[in-house]
Amino acid sequence: VHNEAKHYAAKGYFMIYIGHEGHVEAEGTMGEAPDRMVLVETPEDAENLQLPHYEKLAVLTQTTLSVDEVNATLSVL
Repeated sequence: VHNEAKHYAAKGYFMIYIGHEGHVEAEGTMGEAPDRMVLVETPEDAENLQLPHYEKLAVLTQTTLSVDEVNATLSVL
């Protein structure tokens, strides 16, 4: 996930990272491009998300999350 964050940041993407604040993986991945990434923890966070305008968006996820947890948030996004 760290490499994907670097890849997308280098190509001008803004990223939405589905994960948990304070988790080691989330902190490390978001540290790869802190100015180009926002953390979303829950479907409610996704509903309230206000993004700056970007032509390219990508979604990354914490690898330790369940598929159901990611899909619930992803469906809102």
